[in-house]
Amino acid sequence: MQPLGIDQTKLSVAADVTCPLANVIEMSGNRVKELVTDVSRIAAIERLLHEQVDEIGNPITKETRNYNYVASLPKTRRVFLGLMNIAPLT
Repeated sequence: MQPLGIDQTKLSVAADVTCPLANVIEMSGNRVKELVTDVSRIAAIERLLHEQVDEIGNPITKETRNYNYVASLPKTRRVFLGLMNIAPLT
């Protein structure tokens, strides 16, 4: 038996609690600003291993590559996401 899906579960809601649209928009906007600040600069290293195998799955050749990535969200009037791939390390 599978558990109920997220949309099949009905959560209880208090009838006497209000949720003004302006407040929801303001608070969600603040959370987005917080996210942008938290991830304004991200760096990652990808290590790629490629093996060529024979008919029964034994490795014939092996090649490894490393890639450095930098992502940034500069503060501008328009939303812009820049992703720069630095040349592979050898």
